[in-house]
Amino acid sequence: MCRIIPVAVNQKIDQRLKLTLRQLEVFAAVARGGTTRAAADEISRSQSAASNALGELEAVLGAQLFDRVGKKLVINENGRALLPRAAGILEQAVETEALFTAAHAASLRLAASYTIGEYLLPVLIARWKQANPRSHVLLDIANTHDVFERVASFRSDIGFIEGTHSHPELSVSKWRSDEIVVVAAAGHPLAERRAGARQLNHATWVLREPGSGTREASDRWLIPHLTQMEVELELGSNEAVKRVVAAGLGLGCLSRLAVKEAMWDPFEYLVARHKDGLLKTDFKAALGRVSYHIPCHGRVQNIGRKTEEMFKLIGQTVELKLNTVERCSGHAGTYGVKTAHHGDAMKIGKPVFKAMGKDEPDVISSDCALAGHHIAQGMGQAGTPPKDLAHPLTLLRRAYGLDA
Repeated sequence: MCRIIPVAVNQKIDQRLKLTLRQLEVFAAVARGGTTRAAADEISRSQSAASNALGELEAVLGAQLFDRVGKKLVINENGRALLPRAAGILEQAVETEALFTAAHAASLRLAASYTIGEYLLPVLIARWKQANPRSHVLLDIANTHDVFERVASFRSDIGFIEGTHSHPELSVSKWRSDEIVVVAAAGHPLAERRAGARQLNHATWVLREPGSGTREASDRWLIPHLTQMEVELELGSNEAVKRVVAAGLGLGCLSRLAVKEAMWDPFEYLVARHKDGLLKTDFKAALGRVSYHIPCHGRVQNIGRKTEEMFKLIGQTVELKLNTVERCSGHAGTYGVKTAHHGDAMKIGKPVFKAMGKDEPDVISSDCALAGHHIAQGMGQAGTPPKDLAHPLTLLRRAYGLDA
């Protein structure tokens, strides 16, 4: 229940406001300094301008604010009544000016869907606060639909969403890429093994709720490849999905960012162990000239060039001349092996095929097995077939002397 109280806010003002901030500024300065000369020096005005402003103020008010005692101006009862009001008005004027200066930066209002808001923006906001310590940041985390509505209604300055959604009143630009991964509990029957469509068809799924960017991406990837999907639970947050999956209820499908802390790329793990002094570096076998390809999804994982770091570490102990190539090989998942696209895929990969053949390597390698075979095929068609193709983990085994 509310009570409506009429307030007269539009009453006509019969007389224009003649009082100015400059007049009040001069008055306050004279009260502090005792003369118009002192006041003029304080506010960087001429003495005549200060005298005129004080005279105009007294004329507007119809009252004398100072008693003239010799060359001094002594504030009287009228002046003492005005002084606190004048000081308050001037203070508010200074605060108003400061609203749009660096001393009082405007608030930054953000809205983001769950994965971005929970895993990407916190670090970026921390950096922003370090550069703009006076700026207040408000982050609302919601599903994609609500993010659109917050920006469209001007409740947020900018929004971050997942997926391919659009809004008729907003401009949407691509920011960065991510991967969707299938996750399972450690004891799940499909854990630590390669699963095909047949196994995934019979799995139980725990997914994000419809309308979320993660669910849109999951459906876009799963539905075309599976003839059936048994969705046991639909949950409203990434953390809820992770906890239910960890409890063994089913498979989950989430952003790699959401599960990054629970997952390790093999070479990310090995480099981390080395930094902690826990990795054996007693490599025994030389690898010779190695042409190593960094696949496109390596950048998406955002873990850095860990495989390359490991190769360089091996090269500190045994002979290894490394040639690193970071460029799209053209295979694009199963795109490159399909008859309709194979010619285009080979054309896209030509710069990579040429770069990988530099210095006639003893072996070529890629973190992506599909890319490795695609590159080997392209090099063969170009007349420079590789002597050997091996995954980086295989080369690591050779360096340790574990392969005969």
